[in-house]
Amino acid sequence: MLTTNSCGDIIVCGDLNCPGPDESSVDVELTECFESLGLTQLVDEPTRRLPNVANLLDMLATNNAKLVGNVRVNNADCLSDHCLTTADIAARAPKPVVSFTSRNIRAFDAVSFEADLRSSVLFTQPADKLNVYVD
Repeated sequence: MLTTNSCGDIIVCGDLNCPGPDESSVDVELTECFESLGLTQLVDEPTRRLPNVANLLDMLATNNAKLVGNVRVNNADCLSDHCLTTADIAARAPKPVVSFTSRNIRAFDAVSFEADLRSSVLFTQPADKLNVYVD
C-alpha cells in the first residue's frame, strides 16, 4: 500500500518478498530503490519466521520518519508464518471547509411567498406521477 498526504509525505507498507543477504535486511536493489525515492525502511528485524529460516519481507518505509513511530514486530502467537508489524502513524485530517448562507428571516414576506407558490407549476399543472412531481 502506498499512501500520500497533502504535504507530500509518503508511507509504503506491505509484503514485498525481497529478502536481503541476512535476516534483518532487504534486497540490495530494493534498498537502492527506497534510497532513490528518499524513503527510509523502518522495519529492521525478521517478519517471517520458519524453522531454520528468518527473513525481513514486510516493509514499512517513509520519506518522513517523524510520521511513524513505535514500529514493532510481533509473532502474533504464531497464527501465520508472517509476523504482525504495527506502528503508530501520525495523521492529521484536513480541517473541513465550512461554508454557509443565511437569509434575513425577519424580511420574509409570507403573503408573497404563498402567492408565488400557488402560481408555480406545482399548483397550476400538478404532476400525475411521483417521479415527474419530484423532478
